[in-house]
Amino acid sequence: MTTPVLIRSLFALDIGRHIEEVIKVDQTDEEILKDEINEYVVTDAIRSHYVEIFEAYRDTPTKPHEGIAIWVSGFFGSGKSSFAKMLGLSIENRTVVGESASNRFAKRTGDTKLQVLLKAITEKIPTHAVIFDVSTDRGIRSGNQTLTEIMYGLFLQSLGYAKDLDRSLFPGIQGGPLMHIIAAKAVCLKEAMEPGFVEYQHQIIRNAQRLAAGLSSAGFRLVSGGTDNHLMLVDVFSKGLTGKVAEAALEKAGITVNKNAIPFDQNPPMVASGIRIGTPAITSRGMREPEMDAVAGLIARVLASPDDDGALAAVRAEVEGLCRKFPLYPEQKI
Repeated sequence: MTTPVLIRSLFALDIGRHIEEVIKVDQTDEEILKDEINEYVVTDAIRSHYVEIFEAYRDTPTKPHEGIAIWVSGFFGSGKSSFAKMLGLSIENRTVVGESASNRFAKRTGDTKLQVLLKAITEKIPTHAVIFDVSTDRGIRSGNQTLTEIMYGLFLQSLGYAKDLDRSLFPGIQGGPLMHIIAAKAVCLKEAMEPGFVEYQHQIIRNAQRLAAGLSSAGFRLVSGGTDNHLMLVDVFSKGLTGKVAEAALEKAGITVNKNAIPFDQNPPMVASGIRIGTPAITSRGMREPEMDAVAGLIARVLASPDDDGALAAVRAEVEGLCRKFPLYPEQKI
């Protein structure tokens, strides 16, 4: 049964009260919230909208879903802001001056069906409501933000995740405020969304496994026996070399690797007993499995004669020839 709201009941209230110059949609003062609920005018049309939303909300847990979201927006004075505010307060069931907002709103509507729906929702669906005012929230930087950005920013802030997310981005993922680095990461992410990036990843692994097999055939021990990703760790100490010596010799021959400690390493980290080799860069240049066989052979030749400048120069010439076949920028004629 619906109890009508009489206009005279509104005029019977204390008209000497202070009214805020700008009504806050995200009001937190409980006394003001109580007055707003008690004075909210629920017409038949508004009531039917609430019933429709509450029924859908009540039934949602029985249907497959990943989450529930209700977004209501409107300009100040349109009534939608008050509608959204009452909706959020009632389904969150916030306490307002010693009584739940759900009970206060249900009584205000005077609608038995709404009361039953709200009781079922508050008992079975714990809800967190985010109520905010786009025009007054101090967390909003400028007018060029999208509503989605504003909504999710305030949502994360209300859940207590905003600061952690900011810290993970800066100085975490983003690093320093270096525009060229930020731009490079943007380009990287754009490329990662392209279908060809998946094939590129597969080729990196195929190249790494082929190179690992070539080095194993040349008598080098690979930590873990091989690789399942883009990297391999090669034990050179078993060949009588240190990682530092191997890195320097390969550098002279035009091959860039890093010295790297290996498990149970007998040498200090700055000397190390291994070298770390990866295939993403040469894969980006277009090299495939046949070139990996050639690279493995070149590395083996260098490490067989790390002090022979003539041998290193010969390998460097072959490395330069191989690189010319696979230029970084094929479209640039240099």
